[in-house]
Amino acid sequence: MADLKVLYHAKCFDGFASAAVFTAFYDVYTQTEHSVAYRGLRHGPNSIVSDGLLDGRVNAIVDFRYCSSSRLHWWFDHHKSAFSSPEDRAFFENNKSQTHHWDASEPSCAGFMIRRIREAFGIELRHLESLERWSDIIDAAAFEDAAQVVDLEEPVLQLMAVCEHLEDGALARRLTFEMSDGLVESVAEDPEIQRRFQHIVLGQARGQRIIESKLQTLGEVVFVDLTEVGPITYNKFLGYYLVPDCTYMVTVTGGKTRGLRIAVGSNPWRPYARQHDIATICAQYGGGGHAVVGGISLPHVRIQEGRQIALEIVTKLRGPAAVASDDTSLS
Repeated sequence: MADLKVLYHAKCFDGFASAAVFTAFYDVYTQTEHSVAYRGLRHGPNSIVSDGLLDGRVNAIVDFRYCSSSRLHWWFDHHKSAFSSPEDRAFFENNKSQTHHWDASEPSCAGFMIRRIREAFGIELRHLESLERWSDIIDAAAFEDAAQVVDLEEPVLQLMAVCEHLEDGALARRLTFEMSDGLVESVAEDPEIQRRFQHIVLGQARGQRIIESKLQTLGEVVFVDLTEVGPITYNKFLGYYLVPDCTYMVTVTGGKTRGLRIAVGSNPWRPYARQHDIATICAQYGGGGHAVVGGISLPHVRIQEGRQIALEIVTKLRGPAAVASDDTSLS
């Protein structure tokens, strides 16, 4: 049993950054030596965190949904879909804790953690200022333009691409520890990170050709069905680069031997055009996210059913925006 177990949002730069921030904070907070175990989590119909995953002596969840368990000692999140049920939201509200923190207005979880830790505990993590800045930029998609995030010339954006493809394991663990130590730019230049990035670049070049052939423009929505092409690597901002005037993008990936994944996003360079709350829409299918971007994992859904769900989402995005209650939007 690890002294500390950290569960974080998997395959996400902000998820890794949040795990790194908590690692750095906990070292300062406890001033003790302790073993650490990490576990990545994905949003989906069965993404409620069970007590069985909270098997450390101390357990933390960062950048992921709340769990109303006595085994959850620390929690930081900024997703609008942070609560799987009204009961979880009520549990959180009725059991206000110095160690459970949530703010859906924050641009990134890692940045939120650094700021809240300073405010609540008086602990300054100044060596993570660069990580804070980049987390806010990346998770809020506050890029200069679509070309910046499609071309991926900055080393930290290259690290972002690697994080989005990185499973739990030795490299993920080493990456988290190194990010907790200081300058994220230095971590991005790690030879293994660069080797993996070059592999991703090759995959994205193939992915761009496929997406260009599959892309459909349905009103203000770009729809891409990739269920028949097999495993594919692609840049999730590519649709906004290819169709700058679109407002939303819906992509469905997966296939016969894998679960399906639906990604839903809004064009960060046309924020005035967005009328829908994407987190609310994704939550209706067991997914989650933010008002501007979200995702759904469908591990046991057939291709045709997954396509139907994706097209239902396209229809919702093309229709009038629904006004949801607080309980609905946070479920």
